[in-house]
Amino acid sequence: MKDKGDLETAAQEFLNNPTDENLNNLMENARALITHFVRKYGLARFQEDLMQAGYEGLVKAIRDYDPQKGAAFVTYASHWIIGEIRHEIRRQRRYEFPGCLVEVQTKVGQVVDDYFKENGRLPCTRTIADKINIKEEGVLEALQGGLVSLDELDLSKIKSINRENFQLPIEDKLTLYRAIRKLSLMQRKVLYHLFFQNKTQEETAQLLNTNQRQVSRIKEKGLKSIKEKLKESV
Repeated sequence: MKDKGDLETAAQEFLNNPTDENLNNLMENARALITHFVRKYGLARFQEDLMQAGYEGLVKAIRDYDPQKGAAFVTYASHWIIGEIRHEIRRQRRYEFPGCLVEVQTKVGQVVDDYFKENGRLPCTRTIADKINIKEEGVLEALQGGLVSLDELDLSKIKSINRENFQLPIEDKLTLYRAIRKLSLMQRKVLYHLFFQNKTQEETAQLLNTNQRQVSRIKEKGLKSIKEKLKESV
């Protein structure tokens, strides 16, 4: 890691003379600090996005920094960098955790509450399973979601007991989810905004800082990849 004094000096130089050259110098001197926090708080597969978030935190820090308040810039910038990295991690989780498992957890909570109010005791997992139409072993597995990493869950245990009209079984939802999870982050973001948020291609392009043509290409490539992955699972 570069010496903290180098970063302090670079920050002071930018504050005295806020040119693009001095900003680039500040960002270069902050690279090691940002990398440190990315490795500490983030996941390797998100490193590029988290580094970008860290630099956004750095820029916000230098804009707000007041040396007259006595805090060292490294200390002040660290607060902003960590904040932006954590914000990005929370944002990424929307694409990483399947909504169908969140739905199962919500249903379990409702069944437990209702059963306890009516019977004065907690229901067994068999009762919960019957109520929410998930096999008993699947209930136990789904409840671990959020307590352990998704990779530690055995998603193959989570299956419906009975087929329901006009409802996609949870095992099929998870198969689809696993196919989506293998897409690149940009492909997931595009499909999320287009199909889950009902955004237009133009709106999605604006949200992701790209153009409509690129969004269209990413969408088609992502959908093709999903189809291939679903064929492999049959």
